[in-house]
Amino acid sequence: MHTARGNERTGDRSVRVLSAARGAAACALIAVGGLGEAAGAQSLLDRPPNLSGSWVGNPGTVYFNFVHRFTASDAPQRKVSNFPTFLVAAGLPYRLLVGFNYATNSELAPRYPNEWEFFARHHLFRQDDGAPLDLGGQVAYNLAAEGVDGEISAARRAGPLRVIGAARILANPFVVGETRFALGGGATLRVARYLALAGDVAQVLNEDDATDSRAAWSAGVHIGIPYTPHTLS
Repeated sequence: MHTARGNERTGDRSVRVLSAARGAAACALIAVGGLGEAAGAQSLLDRPPNLSGSWVGNPGTVYFNFVHRFTASDAPQRKVSNFPTFLVAAGLPYRLLVGFNYATNSELAPRYPNEWEFFARHHLFRQDDGAPLDLGGQVAYNLAAEGVDGEISAARRAGPLRVIGAARILANPFVVGETRFALGGGATLRVARYLALAGDVAQVLNEDDATDSRAAWSAGVHIGIPYTPHTLS
């Protein structure tokens, strides 16, 4: 949830799995965020567009990430709508990150003009510290859904490749009073110091026809801007 993302295509609704921005068939986006190389914090070059996993940034750093999604309806209208989402978060000691996602438009709840999701994330174990993998946990409260979400993520690096998986429990994600479960997975491939290819896919497991939920997927090229703290996706 919650970070600079890469160019992506997503399905209806199930973007709720791992992102505060909802959308149908996202066409493109441009995002700017912190590179976060220092102090063991994972760079955006190590994370796919929609899976932040155990990313917690650096202690004492405030992060502002902006995601702008564009969605197009089917023919004949082909109306283009935009769903800007902002992440504001602060890195804390003990590998903690707290903050919120704010989306000006919400597809989670009809006629809900603004969507807020407050979250806290902890990087439990780090591969760089000798653990077999990176393990992260997150808890969040979404005002539109009026429910608490929980996520556990695991990732492992092997050379230039880093693979990540996440499982999430969603309280009332479609405002129908039902708890849902979701799984997501993705990977990044470092092709140069400041360049990576990335992609992910996520799916709500116990969906039904009423929610019209489909798998959300994304693919991106992540570029670290040399000598700056910024990353372009």
